[in-house]
Amino acid sequence: MRYEKIMFREFSAYVKIKKDWYAVIDDISFSLEEGEFAVIAGESGYGKTILLKSAMGFIKNFSGEVLINGKDIYQTDVSKNLYT
Repeated sequence: MRYEKIMFREFSAYVKIKKDWYAVIDDISFSLEEGEFAVIAGESGYGKTILLKSAMGFIKNFSGEVLINGKDIYQTDVSKNLYT
């Protein structure tokens, strides 16, 4: 599978600390097309790893959408196509 476009639409991600949930990423939207690059920068605990893990389908504590080639990665088994 070729990844021509990845899109985060109204994306928020949450972590649970003790009994409470906190948004580490709050309502972002952006897309990257094949050949484009982005830099994800920030201090420790600001959601960089959560953003990348969400793009790979490993994080499910979020709201909004993560789309690859227009398909919701949580409704498609993208993981089995990662290396083909």
